[in-house]
Amino acid sequence: MLRLRACAAALPLLFLSFVQIVSAQTDTGSLSGRVTDAQGGVIGGSQIQLQNQATGAERRTASDETGQYTFTLIPPGRYNIEVKWSDRSDQAELRHNR
Repeated sequence: MLRLRACAAALPLLFLSFVQIVSAQTDTGSLSGRVTDAQGGVIGGSQIQLQNQATGAERRTASDETGQYTFTLIPPGRYNIEVKWSDRSDQAELRHNR
C-alpha cells in the first residue's frame, strides 16, 4: 500500500490523503481516501475528479459524510486528482504503476 499526502500551496487548509492498492493479478487498482482540512476536520460532500493525463478520461465521485471516497478499476497511468468543495478546490498529481 502506498500512502500519499498532498497539500496545495494556494489552499493550505486542505489535505488529501489517499491509499493506492494494486493487485498483482490485474492491471487495475483502486484509490480511496478521506478529504480533511488542516485540523483534521472532515469535508463531506466534496466533489472529486480523477483524470488520466494521457487519455483525458475522467471519473468523478463525491466524498461521503465522513469524507471518504473510492475509485475502482483504475488502469495504470498518471492522473490528476481535483477536489472541490463549497467555492474552493485543490489539485494533486499521482501515478498508478502496475
